[in-house]
Amino acid sequence: MTYEIPFQSFFEPSKTIEGAIIPVDYGENPLTEWLIEKAPEKAKIDTKKFSNEFVEKVLSIKGKGWGYEKEARIICGKEGAFPIPKEYLKQVCFGMNAAESDINLIKQLLDNAGYSVEYYQIERTEKDFGIKTVKI
Repeated sequence: MTYEIPFQSFFEPSKTIEGAIIPVDYGENPLTEWLIEKAPEKAKIDTKKFSNEFVEKVLSIKGKGWGYEKEARIICGKEGAFPIPKEYLKQVCFGMNAAESDINLIKQLLDNAGYSVEYYQIERTEKDFGIKTVKI
């Protein structure tokens, strides 16, 4: 799914586990690098702050090869539904092995709920074992 979220109005930019949009960190060893950077020298650790930052980091890292996705993660410390206005959802992309019945169900649910989105599906290309996105 692709959302276009007006960052400033939807979330105040904050790095807390209570609620934030966190850009994904793509790298070879992003968690190890973060832990080395955060390693306490002589100061006492604020364990609550460190724990929150650790959870955020774990939830917002991926391997370097995924960098083309340019993702962000919404992290919220509360259970339950997280309302996002309908107009923010712009696109739904189905995997190449998604069942036709699942695709039709999702499209029907979103259309009936008043969403206005574009639908795409991943397909294999003939060359280099690549993939492409095709509008459906």
